[in-house]
Amino acid sequence: MKDLDGIYYIQNLRYGYIFAADGDKDENDHIVESRPSDDDINYEKFKFKITKHPGGYYSIENLKYGTMFAASTTKDENDHYVEAGNVGDVAKSQWRIGYINEDHPMLGMYIQNVKFSYMFAASTTKKGSDHVVETAPDSGENELKLDKYKFRIVPV
Repeated sequence: MKDLDGIYYIQNLRYGYIFAADGDKDENDHIVESRPSDDDINYEKFKFKITKHPGGYYSIENLKYGTMFAASTTKDENDHYVEAGNVGDVAKSQWRIGYINEDHPMLGMYIQNVKFSYMFAASTTKKGSDHVVETAPDSGENELKLDKYKFRIVPV
């Protein structure tokens, strides 16, 4: 896989393009969500700068609200919200990105937080048709068969 340095849209295969929501959760952090419609993707909150770092991990920065990270805040005592904003613990903002199957890249990509594991778009909606994006510490490669764990990274 080639290095992903640049500006991208990130699309969940099941629930659409991810973005940092305008309403902040607390302390100016913005929950990352996905939206099935692509009507709004030209807004900065839908665009992400992906940068490869020594050691092989990536940082992902939302162009409007800042660094994307897996929060310590849990949902249902297990899954962690993905947010954009200022992050204190650097490990929360380190991501691994790769093809789920190198021989079949069209099957999608995984995005894995170094601290809290694989990212996915939750099945339940937050408001309207938007879905909260989370990480699942207990997830393994079996979950990568589910479309909600699969992503496409598309140049802007």
